[in-house]
Amino acid sequence: MSLINELPSELLARAFEIGIFKWGIQFLPPLRLTCQSWNEIVLFTPRLFGIIDVTRVSRSTIQRQLARAKAAPLYVTIPRYLNRYHGAELETILLTTAENWVYAVVPMRVMYKIHPRRRDALTRLDALHVAAGDPKLAAASESFWGATAPPKLRFFSADGLCSREVHSLIVPSSIIDFELKNLHGGRRLEHDYYCQRDIPMKELLGILARIPNAARICLDTIQSLQPAAEPLLALTFSHLTELDLTRVRWAPHFLASMNLPALQNLVIVDCEMAPRWGGSWQVVFIQWSQPEWLPVNLQSIDIRGSLKESDVDAFIRWLARLPNVVRLMHDEDARITAALAYDASLCPGVVHLAIERAYEFADLMLLAKHRRARLKFISAALCFEGSEDEIAELKNLVEEVHCVCFSCGFDVGLTV
Repeated sequence: MSLINELPSELLARAFEIGIFKWGIQFLPPLRLTCQSWNEIVLFTPRLFGIIDVTRVSRSTIQRQLARAKAAPLYVTIPRYLNRYHGAELETILLTTAENWVYAVVPMRVMYKIHPRRRDALTRLDALHVAAGDPKLAAASESFWGATAPPKLRFFSADGLCSREVHSLIVPSSIIDFELKNLHGGRRLEHDYYCQRDIPMKELLGILARIPNAARICLDTIQSLQPAAEPLLALTFSHLTELDLTRVRWAPHFLASMNLPALQNLVIVDCEMAPRWGGSWQVVFIQWSQPEWLPVNLQSIDIRGSLKESDVDAFIRWLARLPNVVRLMHDEDARITAALAYDASLCPGVVHLAIERAYEFADLMLLAKHRRARLKFISAALCFEGSEDEIAELKNLVEEVHCVCFSCGFDVGLTV
């Protein structure tokens, strides 16, 4: 204990915070019994009691926490589903302290309960994660916040909200980390029945246009996009370094209008354009090959379940223009691996290569020989494609070789 007690009190308090986030407020009593100094740190650090997760505590515990937290920043978590009466009471208690929220994970119903006149008081809010929207209650105004939006809001995520709700919640300029999951268009009345409304492509771009300073954008499971009939206006994100698209329908249609000069990490998973939809990823790779659109700082590419055969050649030509790629993961056409094997000038700095689809083992061996000075990691279905001797030779060429075939138990962490 003596060595631990030599740590600054502030550092220990930070460690205690991590424990509360993981295990809840019940993490504190054992700490207080450990020694006098730890007990004093807990008692004289009000922010430790400001970490409130409604799913783990009772009403009386929340009230004691708020009393000890005083005016400290509050980190509030309220689940989507609560007991109708008990939950409403807890929400009411926490809403009286909304001006102290700095981090909130709440369903949209809680946001609607904040009186419009009190929304201006959430000036300390730094991170807002909202789920389970209700289009019927969506604000009719342009902004949910009214005259004054939270000036410090940097982290925003929404799960299951309609596009109108998201648009009203976004604070222009301040958000740097942005996530959208299960976005939908709300409902529309048609022949006396409510139907799911598609999201016009311009509506999604209108949302993204409100976060020009974002450094990270993640879009996950957005299937109700409606393609635009006319060309889309270009958007430039000068600070965006990470873009993650998973199961986004019509992704190439809006991605081709996004200029991302600072992009470093790109993830595109399960965004394939079905033949009946039309469209192609070629338009993105062609557009992003233009000098003023080329993301020359791109270092990591993870593209799986998205390209059609007709897109592969355009993808390879685009790769040839990217000098700084060090990590490449794909499960696309074997032509990509062959191109890397026979053209050492293609992504010359690749250190990490992961392949999740059939390929020619001879191509992989040639690739390893040509790039042995830089290539440090290969992951592929080795047992399925190569013999024991070939795999042994590959291991001598590359520092770390992982097999992901079924005979190895599909264990990515298994080194051959």
